[in-house]
Amino acid sequence: MKNIKWMKKPPVLRNQETNKFSNQQNYKIMKKPKLYIDTVDYMDLHSVCQTTAQRKLAELRKRYGVPPRKPLPIQIYCRHFDFEIEEVRQHFA
Repeated sequence: MKNIKWMKKPPVLRNQETNKFSNQQNYKIMKKPKLYIDTVDYMDLHSVCQTTAQRKLAELRKRYGVPPRKPLPIQIYCRHFDFEIEEVRQHFA
């Protein structure tokens, strides 16, 4: 009767949302070179909401034939929107 599973306390789930945007994690993320544009990057560059960014990236993926799980390569993205790659690199640096 000692080790009954249903009598054990459930594991305490920590609030992971607060740790998601800590400075150290952001630093580690921004330190890595980004090869592909994500919805968050699109939101930052064009200052649009998340749903608009997802829709626009989906349209670009269809147009350029990029697989749905792999976002648009940054070179094609910059060529399409007439961005300089250096501007994007400065934005993420």
